[in-house]
Amino acid sequence: MDKDKIKHRRLQELDNSDFEIVKGEPDIRGWDVKNAHGQKIGEVEELIVDAQQKKVRYMVVDLDDNELKLSHRKILLPIGMAELHQKDDDVILPNVTADHLSVLPVYDKNNITPDVERKICTTLGRKTETNSLLEGEEMHPEFYRHEYYNDDNLYKHRLQEVNPANDQKKKDSFRLIELMKEWSGFEPKMWGPTIIGFGAYHYKYASGHEGDMPLMGFSPRKAQFSLYVTDPSHNNKKLLEKLGKYSMGKACIYFKKLEDLNLDVLEKLSKETMQFIKKHY
Repeated sequence: MDKDKIKHRRLQELDNSDFEIVKGEPDIRGWDVKNAHGQKIGEVEELIVDAQQKKVRYMVVDLDDNELKLSHRKILLPIGMAELHQKDDDVILPNVTADHLSVLPVYDKNNITPDVERKICTTLGRKTETNSLLEGEEMHPEFYRHEYYNDDNLYKHRLQEVNPANDQKKKDSFRLIELMKEWSGFEPKMWGPTIIGFGAYHYKYASGHEGDMPLMGFSPRKAQFSLYVTDPSHNNKKLLEKLGKYSMGKACIYFKKLEDLNLDVLEKLSKETMQFIKKHY
């Protein structure tokens, strides 16, 4: 099929789109897919992205070599039904049964229509409107405001995993979560396996490269924290002088203990970072 036609579809395979996985976020393509009992269902072959909303909507799962005696074919599963294993590179489907998998439509990249999307959801147990759309008519945005498409579900079991064994670092991590939640007005969200982010913005460079990043966030790594709250403004540099004990990386601030930082300055720095991002993006 003509690549230009594929490029202008709303739902596209990741490989054929301009969408890029956020830096630090795992690329789950090639990962095994298992049920809640650890039985292999298949493998993630591809991700389907919404080119308009810049969101991953589905996984393409190849059922080859499964342990449930399912016929070999490829299916689509909504991204919100998947959860990453806490430690292993496995995708878990806790609420999908062999009966569901056996009757889901066969994946056809040239035929991801609203009717197919509704059929997938009703097969999995969701009640949806059954009215057919006219050819070329797009799915209403409300359709995706459902847990089946909540990509936060993918990382929810890894939130505790990123909190290190050190008790003080755990306390600092949870304190930072509460502070950044208050400063940003957003709930925490996992951005990949280690970054806890708040809010989001979309960037696009002149080169054509684009993606999504949190407005602010941090990662409690083993050696020290990585803090993502900086912008290149002159006032920011003044605030950094008063922040406390830290070192600067290329795109983040490193510190060992929260008590080493002036929290009032950190609050101002975080809020000014948000203002800078909202103004320029």
